Amino acid sequence: MTERRANERFEVELEAKIKSCNREFRLGCMLGNISKGGAFLKTQPELRLGERVEIQLDSGMVFVGDLVRSSGPDETQPGFAVKFLQKGVLVREGKSLVL
Repeated sequence: MTERRANERFEVELEAKIKSCNREFRLGCMLGNISKGGAFLKTQPELRLGERVEIQLDSGMVFVGDLVRSSGPDETQPGFAVKFLQKGVLVREGKSLVL
C-alpha cells in the first residue's frame, strides 16, 4: 500500500478531550498519532464524519479540526482521523513537533 500522508506522523499516547463545535457533545479519548496536518483519535464511533471538533490535551493545548475518516469497532483501532484547521507546537519528552 502506498503512503498517502504528506506529513510525518508521530505515534503518541496522549489523553485528550473532544468537544463538538456543531452540537452539545464532549468525550474523553486517546490521541494515537499526530502530524502537522492532523491526528488519529482512539475513540468509539459516537462522533460524525465531517463534524468539526476541538481537541484539548491535558497540557492545555487545543487543536480544531474536521473528522475526515473513521474506523469501526471491528477494526484493530477504532477511532477517527482529524484534519487540523490551524497550526501549533506540541512538546513531548524533550522533542518539539511544529504543527
